Amino acid sequence: MEIRKDIYEQMIQDAIESFPNECCGILAGKTNTASKIYPVKNVEVSPETGYLMDSDVQFKILKILEQSSIEVIAFYHSHPNSECYPSKKDIDLISYPDSLYVIISLAEIESPEVKAFKIQKDKVREEEIKII
Repeated sequence: MEIRKDIYEQMIQDAIESFPNECCGILAGKTNTASKIYPVKNVEVSPETGYLMDSDVQFKILKILEQSSIEVIAFYHSHPNSECYPSKKDIDLISYPDSLYVIISLAEIESPEVKAFKIQKDKVREEEIKII
């Protein structure tokens, strides 16, 4: 997947501003290129239990995307204190197995780590991220 540099930086900023809690949101665009970011409130508000997007906001964003010429490229969330890899809970709660999932790890907050994953059933495959 490709992510515009400004969108990539906004996503990392969302993670930092949400610290010590997890952030979450949606990356949207065309043909596997994220050109828009939609931060979504994490209703779990926790550094340890994971994230849960505000369903009303998520629904509104998905409706906007459905009516426009852009699509969901990926869902993102942060791991404030852990590695940049999907947790068991992340894997168990996948709702959109055809989408990519981007994780921003702030375990080393001075140098956030960002990776994308395709998660289908219990299979996790890392995908390349290209910043454009």
